[in-house]
Amino acid sequence: MINTAIFCFTILCITVDWPSVTTIGVVSLVCVAGDTELESVRRVTGNIVSNQVSFLLKPDDNNAEYSCNASNNATTQPLVAAVSLKVSCTYHQ
Repeated sequence: MINTAIFCFTILCITVDWPSVTTIGVVSLVCVAGDTELESVRRVTGNIVSNQVSFLLKPDDNNAEYSCNASNNATTQPLVAAVSLKVSCTYHQ
C-alpha cells in the first residue's frame, strides 16, 4: 500500500500603494518561480495590493525559489522578497 500526502503551498505578496499621496504610479506586484512569472489572483483593497498563488508541492519543488517582486515608476529595480522551499517527505508507519 502506498500512502500519498498532498500539501498545498500558498504565496501571498502584499504591499501598500499610496496613489493619493504621490504621483509615482500604481504598484506592479508579481509572484515569480525562478525566472517565470506565475499566474496569480490580484486584489486591491483600499491602498493594499496583494497577489496570491497556490499550488500543490511536488518533490521537484525542493530548493525551488519563489519570490514576490514589487515595482512602480519610482523603482529602477523591483523590490524582491524571496523564499527557498525545502520539501522533504518521511514515511512513518
